[in-house]
Amino acid sequence: KALNSALDSDKQVVLFGNPAGAYGNRLSSGQYAHYNGLHFILVAEKTKDSAGKPSYIVNDSRSRKGSITVSETELNRYMLRDNAGRTGIAVWA
Repeated sequence: KALNSALDSDKQVVLFGNPAGAYGNRLSSGQYAHYNGLHFILVAEKTKDSAGKPSYIVNDSRSRKGSITVSETELNRYMLRDNAGRTGIAVWA
């Protein structure tokens, strides 16, 4: 809820988690430098997929193709893996 609230207020959110088993594995090695460990991403925007389900535009330093779109389920897996604990901070200018 806090993530969506921040994004709805035009804030971006830095999140702590692990992409392995969340969204990293569905991207090819040409698209993503695969990594199994904790690191930070920037959630830049909330959007919807083609079925109308919530998804997020993410800036991940391991991406080789720029911003990536992840589902709500993938983002939840990212935050919960390795006891990342849903840790994040909203940022804005």
